[in-house]
Amino acid sequence: MKKIMLAILALGLIFTISGCAKRRIDVEETGSKGYQGTSWKMFCDGPNAVIWVPGYSGEDDELEAYVYEHWQCAPKFYADGIPPAMTTEDPAKGDPDGIIEDDEE
Repeated sequence: MKKIMLAILALGLIFTISGCAKRRIDVEETGSKGYQGTSWKMFCDGPNAVIWVPGYSGEDDELEAYVYEHWQCAPKFYADGIPPAMTTEDPAKGDPDGIIEDDEE
């Protein structure tokens, strides 16, 4: 039993020391573009944007945000302007008492 535990510990140590868990994002492969005046970079993952910061001195690259339906990555989504779900129009507008009711008739 002691040999098995030592083998598991040794394997874990090997993976930790070898850097197998390092997260590196290839700028050219992903097509990442920089944000002017910041260290942020962005690439499109389908219609979604991944915003990240490159690591320095051997550190992992840091994922900062994942933005769904980003305007640069999903231009067809925004072809007719702002989608209805993103408008700031008051849904109670036009309702006589100004109260939104969920009455099902």
